Amino acid sequence: MVQFFAKAEKSELYIYDAIGQDYFGDGITAKSISDALKEFKPNSAMDIYINSPGGSVFEGVAIYNQLMRWGGKRTVHIDGIAASIASVIAMAGDERRMASNALIMIHQAYGITIGNADEMRKYAESLDKIDETLVSTYVERAG
Repeated sequence: MVQFFAKAEKSELYIYDAIGQDYFGDGITAKSISDALKEFKPNSAMDIYINSPGGSVFEGVAIYNQLMRWGGKRTVHIDGIAASIASVIAMAGDERRMASNALIMIHQAYGITIGNADEMRKYAESLDKIDETLVSTYVERAG
């Protein structure tokens, strides 16, 4: 569940869960972020608070892109951990702040596949493409 608070001058968005919906319907999805953003004053400043172990790459990329389209200033606060795809979401901030005892974790894409050698090579190529895409996001945003 996404928590959000729409205020007159500055909105707050809390990403305090895994990215993507799990078997029980928990987790933060691109749709839940989209629904929250509709409640905010357009182009207002936004504080985004992150404490997430990461999760679905494609849900996270969609969330990152939604936040990048936001017209107001985005300040990201890493309160606990921004791991895996949550670290990419953190790059959406115009300003990024981390608590001194918070962590950010970046790694290569990984997953599970079943199949023959051709299918596994194809999957490995997909992981390489995901890595290239995410690295370009980090480089673009972090310099």
